[in-house]
Order: sequence, then C-alpha cells, then structure tokens
Amino acid sequence: MCLLPSVRSLALCVAAVLNEFVSVGIFLVSTMIFFAWVAVTIFDDLDGVNNYGVPVNTGLDNFGAACYTMFVAGTTDDFVNAFLPSFIAYRQAGILWLVFLVIVQLLFHPLATLVAFCVHLAIADDVVLLMEGIGRWLRRPSNVYFTGTKHLRLEGCWRSA
Repeated sequence: MCLLPSVRSLALCVAAVLNEFVSVGIFLVSTMIFFAWVAVTIFDDLDGVNNYGVPVNTGLDNFGAACYTMFVAGTTDDFVNAFLPSFIAYRQAGILWLVFLVIVQLLFHPLATLVAFCVHLAIADDVVLLMEGIGRWLRRPSNVYFTGTKHLRLEGCWRSA
C-alpha cells in the first residue's frame, strides 16, 4: 500500500510540513526559554504574597517551573492563571506578559497554521500541474513519440513556469 502514488505524495507532503513545523517550533521553544529565563531572573528571589495570599512567584520560582509555565501560557488558553499571581502583585509585570503573549499567541500560532497551509498548497499545486499535464497528454495523443521499442518521449506535457 505504501507504493501507491497517492500514499507516496501524502508522505512527501507530511514530511515537508513536519520539516517546516520544526523550524517554527525551534523559534517557539527559544522564545519560551528566553522569557522563562527573564521571569526567573525577576521573580526567583521574591518571597511575598499577593492580596489573595498566593505566592507572587507561583510557577516562576525556578527555571524548570518557569519553562513549564511559559509552555502552558504559550500553547494553551490558560495564560491568565499562569500569570495572574505575579500580575496582581506587580502590575508592571503585565508589560512583560503582554509582550510574551503577543509574540507567542499572535505570531507563532498563526505562523504554524500558515506554514502548514503554504506547504500543502505548494505540494497540491505540483499535483495539479501534474494532473493538467496528464490531461493534456491524454487529449492530444499525437505528442507521443516512440524512440525505440521501450522508450517513450512526451512533448508539451508540462506547462512552463
């Protein structure tokens, strides 16, 4: 079944999409690690509690917890609960969280969708060009020339770019 042309083209499409997703994912993870480092630098040594009795540095007290908090805040819709304790105590931290959310939620999420769409569109366009060429070849069989007993030459089958 893996030798079918449609299965092979689907596998090539998935491989191309995964290749582009990896490049976007590297930038996403790098951004999360950078903001986790900034958050740990700011909130690591704070021992205070906010007005509701929650520690200010909840989820930001060490680098591992900060990376997890940035991952949850960047990939889910639970960023309010992740950043609320520090934002209640220090309103200026909202600027840091706003910059993080704009970069991650408004840039990387649509970028990942756009990359998948563009790669799929490029591969689908190649398939359409192939099908158009086959259709033109079937409509005009005079373009087929036999150059020997086993060789076949097609002319006018591909559209020039």
